[in-house]
Amino acid sequence: AGRTVSGGRLNAFMAIATPDGVSPAPISDLATGSATNHSVVLRWTATGDDDLTGTASRYDVRYSTAPIDGSSFDMAQRATPAPAPVPSGGLQEMTVEGLEFSTTYYFAIKVLDEWGNASPISNVATTLTLGPPDVTVDPGSLAASLFTGGTVIQTITISNAGTGELLFETWA
Repeated sequence: AGRTVSGGRLNAFMAIATPDGVSPAPISDLATGSATNHSVVLRWTATGDDDLTGTASRYDVRYSTAPIDGSSFDMAQRATPAPAPVPSGGLQEMTVEGLEFSTTYYFAIKVLDEWGNASPISNVATTLTLGPPDVTVDPGSLAASLFTGGTVIQTITISNAGTGELLFETWA
C-alpha cells in the first residue's frame, strides 16, 4: 500500500525475467478476404511467442500501394488496431479500413514477442479495392405545393449501379 500509483498489485515479472532471443515464426498464410471500396478483411494463422510455441505479444500490420518486402516494411502504413494475438495455430482476422477505391494494396505482418523479438515479414497478400458507387436517384427531383401545416409523402428510389459499397444515412 502506498508504493504504487493504483495502491494495487505490481507485476515485476519483466524486470526480473531473463530475455530470450527466440523470435516468433513468420506468418505464412496471410490472405485477403472480402474487399469493399474502402476496406479489406485480412486472415491468417497465429504463430507463437517462441517460433511456433505459445502466444505472441502483438502484431505489426502494414499496407502500401507498392509491393512490400523486408527493406520497405517499416515505410509502409501501419494498420490499426491490430488484434491481440491468440495461441499458436489459432485463426486471426482483421479489417483494414480507410482505403481508397479502385486501388491495389499490399499487406504484410510481423509478429513480436514480449521482448520485442520480431519475426521476418509474412508472405505478402494483395487485393484490389472495389470502385466507387454509381448512385442513381429516381425521380431526379421532388416538389409539392402545400398549405400551411400540410404534409405529403413522396417516395424516392436510391440505387447503386457501381461496384463499390454505397453508404448513406436516413433522417426521420
